[in-house]
Amino acid sequence: MTLFRWLFRRAKVAPETKANVPDGDRGLDSLYPLIVPSRYLTRGVWDLPHHAFPNSEYILTWVFFSSESSMSYIMREDYDALNKNHEGWQQAAFENLRNSLGSGNFYTNYRTAEDGRSLAFIIFSNEDGIGSSRILLSHELSQGFPEGYMVVMPDRAMGIVVSKKISNSDSGVLRDLIDEYYGCTGTAMSKEIMSPKDFLLPGKWLEPIDTDLSEWMVNEILTFNE
Repeated sequence: MTLFRWLFRRAKVAPETKANVPDGDRGLDSLYPLIVPSRYLTRGVWDLPHHAFPNSEYILTWVFFSSESSMSYIMREDYDALNKNHEGWQQAAFENLRNSLGSGNFYTNYRTAEDGRSLAFIIFSNEDGIGSSRILLSHELSQGFPEGYMVVMPDRAMGIVVSKKISNSDSGVLRDLIDEYYGCTGTAMSKEIMSPKDFLLPGKWLEPIDTDLSEWMVNEILTFNE
């Protein structure tokens, strides 16, 4: 028996926007946030631009996509150019995450709670391979789960958002899912169920630019079975 149901509804495709990026910059419209283990930060070896989380096991960095299968980490020269030429570039990176790399769903899979009227958890296993980044979209997730939520990222390619009202039965299914998909693409993250407070970020970074898209994302959680 499958551990979760596939979500078949097609997502809204956000209007295409292109950033005005000066020559010499990599495209702002191809920049995305990415959670990585803090061990990636190797002093004196890899000067990885990053932002620290309250949870010291992880840091936030950024990546550029030239295609769905080609990802490169931000370099110091990129970081300096963004700070110089693009005020609010971090907010733009999160807006790119909302829009995604294609026209897939906001969340890709879900499990219905026992009451049949709410969600036990949702899964991000998006085609871009950075589903774990979407656990950071607290502006939408806090509205979609007004009862509160927890987060899991068994692999870089998968993020899971869990209702705080999850039942014991559904918790067992969740644990099986985490065990099954831990390190499923070779980039294992954690089996731990964590608080979103472990990943707090400056509020301005997470404010949506396209408010219609943001509201749609929230409604995708609240009205999943309509």
